[in-house]
Amino acid sequence: MINDASTLQYAVQDGKVYLRNLQSFDASWLPCCYNYWIDLSTDSGKAQFSALLASKLSGKRLNFWKIDPSTPGPIDIAGDFD
Repeated sequence: MINDASTLQYAVQDGKVYLRNLQSFDASWLPCCYNYWIDLSTDSGKAQFSALLASKLSGKRLNFWKIDPSTPGPIDIAGDFD
């Protein structure tokens, strides 16, 4: 869980949003820089990025869920949940 999404770092490249500092919120995630991404070519990815931007702008909480955060790949779920 990211309590203040304004501290989240990301980069947009080739239709993907790469999440760069998830390990600073939870040590079970791999370190920077291209291990996790949101795929902007899908409706789900566009909705996830929208949630990220809204949370980042407001400084609100944001959660990311991935089936196995020890392996690189796309984010499965983004939102405000526990």
